[in-house]
Amino acid sequence: MGRILLGFILFGLGCGPQKQVGQPKPPPLVLDLGQPFDQATRSAEDPPEEVQKPADRTLTKKPTYQLVERVKEVWPKVLLTDSSGKPRPIRARIETSVGAIVVELRPDWAPNHVRNFLSLAQIGYYDGLRMDRIQQRETEKGSVVSWIEGGCPLGEGKNPSGSIGYWLRQEKGPATIDGEGLMGSCLEGSPDSGATRFFLSIQPNRAEGDDRTFFGKVVEGMEVVRKISLRPFIILEDEPPGSHAPETPVEILRVVEVGAPPEQTPPLP
Repeated sequence: MGRILLGFILFGLGCGPQKQVGQPKPPPLVLDLGQPFDQATRSAEDPPEEVQKPADRTLTKKPTYQLVERVKEVWPKVLLTDSSGKPRPIRARIETSVGAIVVELRPDWAPNHVRNFLSLAQIGYYDGLRMDRIQQRETEKGSVVSWIEGGCPLGEGKNPSGSIGYWLRQEKGPATIDGEGLMGSCLEGSPDSGATRFFLSIQPNRAEGDDRTFFGKVVEGMEVVRKISLRPFIILEDEPPGSHAPETPVEILRVVEVGAPPEQTPPLP
């Protein structure tokens, strides 16, 4: 376990805030690969602004307080480094009712978000939940960004919702992260409001100023992501334009860790 230091580089092609001439460089980003649960999260006693009270039980009837206790137990046992202490990419398979999606999780982008996702997967939190939202938004520059969301404890995907009793403190990885199939944390409101919900992007472009935390990328099953995004949906009038619910829920059967990527797989940028 240890710390890794990343230069936070502003990138002006739809990946983040435009770099201003003469603007001082932001300080280097420090990510802690061994941060304890209590430091990496905000509890129900110190919730972020604009969040919803956690549900007592999930869609699958699991008591949320028990899930939190199990995450705390598993958290320190999730290994994010290789034998030399360097962050290692970790692959996980999201098995859904319409096919499987393999994601490569990146502790060097956001270690606490990776550890949280793997902890939830290990305790079976995602089993029986849903891919519950299809999002399509137009940016100020006229381009379209779209993604699918899943993992809401109630299977509804409404904002604000998503916590089972804790929230993740924001981690900002390299601003140059881009491309289709990016995996990130859905927010309830403030940057510290990520919890259980995740998204998978469709288009390779990011909205300018997008400050959500990205912690992985689809490496297999992008056709399944697109299949979910193209399913018939219900337009939700009580939510922001572009937020849709699938007419027929797509079930998450389970999420399992499948180990490190093959050695011949080139590292992600």
